[in-house]
Amino acid sequence: MEENKNVPIFDPAAIRKMSEEEIDAYGKAYTHAVDAYVRESVAESLAPVIEDLESKEQEQTLREAVSDLKENADYYDFSDQYARVRELCESLPALQGAEPRQGLTMAYLMIKGAEALSAHKNPPVREAAEIAEEIWANPEVMKLLALRRAEEADEDLPVFARSGTGVMAAEQTPKTLSDASSQARKHFHI
Repeated sequence: MEENKNVPIFDPAAIRKMSEEEIDAYGKAYTHAVDAYVRESVAESLAPVIEDLESKEQEQTLREAVSDLKENADYYDFSDQYARVRELCESLPALQGAEPRQGLTMAYLMIKGAEALSAHKNPPVREAAEIAEEIWANPEVMKLLALRRAEEADEDLPVFARSGTGVMAAEQTPKTLSDASSQARKHFHI
């Protein structure tokens, strides 16, 4: 069997000299080659259509997530913060890889946390603890932070998490809300 530009060519002259087992193997190989050629041709011709559909689906998912967050009372000023949220999402690879709603939520919470900290040199203890608890309690935030640290860390070195008292191994990051709360209080010297 010869192939010309990936198009399988059946050679009837070649099978005249073959045994039944060889003909059977040749037929199977030819069938496999035709199947692969058809799949590849279809995949190539449909690739732009699939990419367009995926892009439209991603845009729709993003629009829905933005709309949901704008309507959610917990994110009362999301509309006002949207430009900053988009900018932050685009600048952090960990947020780019997240689901749209999760990425937007994380960026919004990061902005609100930064605002709270910059608005008060020493934010009220209760407010700082609430922000810290919300961040530490969210496993998606922790995953994104771990991904960000991993991206920034040298591949040969272990990934470390920062704490208020120094550096601890990533395995020691809090597993429960109580642990996270304790570490946040310790970090903020509460």
